[in-house]
Amino acid sequence: MAFLKINEQTIPLSTKSGSSTLNPLGTSARTLDASLRENSQASKFSHAFRTTPQVQVNAEAIKRLLNSNFNGYHASWDVDFFTDGKGLPAIETGAPAISAAGPKFGAGRLSLTSADRLTYAAELDAKYTVMWHVNPGGGYVHRARVFDGSTELLYEDGVLDAGPFPEVVVSAGDVVVGDLVSAFTLDDLVMLPFQAPTSWVTGGWGVVTAAWSDPPALIANGTMTDDVDLIVKPRVGKITWRPFQDQAAAAWEDGGQVIEFTLEEV
Repeated sequence: MAFLKINEQTIPLSTKSGSSTLNPLGTSARTLDASLRENSQASKFSHAFRTTPQVQVNAEAIKRLLNSNFNGYHASWDVDFFTDGKGLPAIETGAPAISAAGPKFGAGRLSLTSADRLTYAAELDAKYTVMWHVNPGGGYVHRARVFDGSTELLYEDGVLDAGPFPEVVVSAGDVVVGDLVSAFTLDDLVMLPFQAPTSWVTGGWGVVTAAWSDPPALIANGTMTDDVDLIVKPRVGKITWRPFQDQAAAAWEDGGQVIEFTLEEV
């Protein structure tokens, strides 16, 4: 079990850092004789951590997570075709439908015939990660497209795959669901405007849509919490750059970012 996971993503931590502070919640006041009177109603911990040096891809994703700023879109298809939170509408072709029968997560899933298609103007450009669940018959599998700016990699249930995964493609920045050829049953679409770390795609493919949202508070768990979910508000502190040498290229790269952050229990 990981020591610390935030929204089900394992955070790599330095073993030489970490502290917890108990903060009383309440008011403090002085009486007429200048005595201090405290009215503490409860106490909450704040936890301070430092990551191990992270390459650029991992560092960007961790900072987005800690800042609650994935800046992407996610569609649960529980009620309608809009994405959660930001409400990005879909351009409909044919008659796509929401069905309560057999969703992977939540209360509904998307049903497409060979005449149906949804298009989301997600504006994915330089890099992206798109993930979804599809039921080709016999149960849901998780699929992903990860583009690093030059090469698109495809995954099924966390394993590299040859694809082609026609049910969800990225075209000119848009995410197109349905190919107007086959019928599909899908659920839980995630569209992120950055390259997710490989560990997130291979290890987090069972995570429900809510884990990719941009809420003011996040869920922390792991060995640190005895695997009990804690609602926390993260704060990113100092970021230290530690260049490391790429032995193969014999060149120095600016990929070693150490991120200091705190998690305040809500």
